[in-house]
Amino acid sequence: MSIASPRAKALAERVKRLRLDNLEIANGAGLNEMTVGRALTGRSEPRPDTLDKIEAFVTAQEIVQRDALVEMHGAPEKKDAAA
Repeated sequence: MSIASPRAKALAERVKRLRLDNLEIANGAGLNEMTVGRALTGRSEPRPDTLDKIEAFVTAQEIVQRDALVEMHGAPEKKDAAA
């Protein structure tokens, strides 16, 4: 039975898109790998500070990936709002 909160479900989707594994998240967030797994799969109701740590790491990884893409492809051109 899954008891994942909407926040945990949203984090799990972000993790999936980034192709991060639980060990990588645990190491980056300073958490136990099983804690990360239980939090993201809904096997337990994680504490808010646990989700905060996971979210901070996931956000940092999203920024790293964004920066790598910008470096490879350049920044997207901004569209003129008046056009």
